[in-house]
Amino acid sequence: MANRMDTRVINDYAESDRVASALFKRAKARLALQETQSAIADFTEVIERFPAAPEAALAKAELQKLGTGSNKAAPTKRKTR
Repeated sequence: MANRMDTRVINDYAESDRVASALFKRAKARLALQETQSAIADFTEVIERFPAAPEAALAKAELQKLGTGSNKAAPTKRKTR
């Protein structure tokens, strides 16, 4: 049930500040269901879309626990000439 509600928030309110939390919660639920690859995808999305959110740090920690060792940092803008 919680998984469906989190998915609804993610899909229906894509610009909401609650999406990072919903993605993180859905990833944790997917881990509990042994849907590891889907969980990894959700954790990675949290990091990429919401690098400043508290959930991004939590997602990085979860990926490290899973052995994926997320070295992905927030995309940085490079100066072009």
